[in-house]
Amino acid sequence: FKDEGATFISHINCAKHFMDNPHPGIVMPDITFDDDYTLELGGHSLDLHYFGPNHGDCMVVMQPDSGDYIFVVDLVTSGGAPLGFMPDYAPHHWIRTLKEIEAMDYKVMIGGHGSLLSHPSAVTERRMYLEALMAAVKQAREAGGRDLQKTVRLPEFSYLRGYEDRIEDNVRRIQMFYGI
Repeated sequence: FKDEGATFISHINCAKHFMDNPHPGIVMPDITFDDDYTLELGGHSLDLHYFGPNHGDCMVVMQPDSGDYIFVVDLVTSGGAPLGFMPDYAPHHWIRTLKEIEAMDYKVMIGGHGSLLSHPSAVTERRMYLEALMAAVKQAREAGGRDLQKTVRLPEFSYLRGYEDRIEDNVRRIQMFYGI
């Protein structure tokens, strides 16, 4: 696409990662931004919303000018539990970001994984899962619990795709966040 004249746009933090980890297959961006950015092309616009650190430090949520849709990758996988351990994310910032996305005006979330089209309630479901997970780990630890990866469970979320395979790693990640 670069050879065809395409302009590459990236959050500044992603560009820094590209420079720190050079690879011949990575096309360096022509334009970088550090907050939000609006791309205008052919009479349409695409808003790139940056919410700060969450699952990484350069994730963006895209919203076309119609406003009815948002495109979200990794922060929400509709109907599924978060992937296993994921050491790159900051759970408290992830929750903050999800609250900010919940406050956006849209009707449908387009996901990068899982269900292609989802109701905005998928964002709320992910936030509630993370909040419950953090509370359960903290409470179990404060109660003197041991082997939390084997004992902390969230039965109210057991319907989520991948829950049984991922809950132990999710608990382990939250333990690391709390330094336990």
